[in-house]
Amino acid sequence: MQALFIVINHEKHFDSLLDEFRAQNIHGGTILESEGLATTIAEHSHDMNYGYFRSLLNSGRPYNKTIFLIGNDQTIQKAKECVRKVTGGISEENKGIMFTIAVNDFEGLTK
Repeated sequence: MQALFIVINHEKHFDSLLDEFRAQNIHGGTILESEGLATTIAEHSHDMNYGYFRSLLNSGRPYNKTIFLIGNDQTIQKAKECVRKVTGGISEENKGIMFTIAVNDFEGLTK
């Protein structure tokens, strides 16, 4: 089992990703509203040097979405393919990030 964490920076990708997950029968994840650390630091900084940086970071989208799913290797691979399809490649700058972590034990998941 693996946990897949996906941070999506753009609402248009998020909505499309949910549609793609539905089409691929991927479910059982959790979605959180999140905010990048750099944005938060810039917002809380009283240093004038962060003013320009803050305007670049916010650019109309103060929050992003973090999705995490727990599944077998096949499900996680399918979910990663959905992310790549919807975003056109998450490795491009400022689209988001995704990574997996091995899950050795869990309780409370349904089949």
